[in-house]
Amino acid sequence: MKLSGFPNHESKVVIGDPADQILKFVDEQGIDLIIMGTHGRKGLGLTWMGSVADHVIKNAAVPVLTVNPLRTKAK
Repeated sequence: MKLSGFPNHESKVVIGDPADQILKFVDEQGIDLIIMGTHGRKGLGLTWMGSVADHVIKNAAVPVLTVNPLRTKAK
């Protein structure tokens, strides 16, 4: 997939646990910032559904910026 305006963008498909694969890729590539989408679930929703973003945030050695794609306006 090509994203105009992002010349250093890279797409990769891997098999395995999403959070673990993201963290592994970050370590292997020397990435210094993770940006990822999240639905922002809390409480029981997070407990039942789990959260890739939550696992990445808690285990990443670099900063993680999360973005809620369902929100259209910043408050």
